[in-house]
Amino acid sequence: MSTSQSSTCVYVRDDAHGWLPAHVLSYDAAAGTANVSVSIPGGATPEERSVDLAAYESGALPLQNVDEAGTPIVREDMCDLPSLHEAAILYNLRARHLASLPYTRVGDIIIAMNPFRWIDGIYADDVRERYVDRLVWREGSSSGQEAGSGGDGAPSSPEPSRSSSCSCPRDACSGARGRVRRIRLFFPRRCDSVETQTL
Repeated sequence: MSTSQSSTCVYVRDDAHGWLPAHVLSYDAAAGTANVSVSIPGGATPEERSVDLAAYESGALPLQNVDEAGTPIVREDMCDLPSLHEAAILYNLRARHLASLPYTRVGDIIIAMNPFRWIDGIYADDVRERYVDRLVWREGSSSGQEAGSGGDGAPSSPEPSRSSSCSCPRDACSGARGRVRRIRLFFPRRCDSVETQTL
């Protein structure tokens, strides 16, 4: 699939499914419609539909995020998607959910999808302690990514420093910015902007 052909990969609204992937077959400029082949969930035969472009923002169908081969593009940070709109967000989250990746970012915002099952290792004590040391207390960290910059060069707010004389548990130490909650330890990048509640 060439770059020009990839622009025919779109999403269309559907009463039963919200949004469905489709391919544009033709446009009728005079009527303001597009003839599309819609992919139906469950492996059913694609069906052709005539879509009224006036029902879509700017009179255009939202593009799918696909590469030149037509393979869906999935990103951890959805700001890196070529096209960002409602359908793109939903399908990116769906792909990551199916891959057992519950955390997705939009810049500084973290979206957590309930996987409805236990994911081995993601909440293990050693993983939690690694994030405590590197992202909260910054012990043994010299790189910006380990210190909470998120790996994208964006600065993060300073985290509390634990005094060498502090003997309280790491998740209960009341430092310069208050108590650190365990929920913050589950996110590998840019934890400082996440609002949390007392556990």
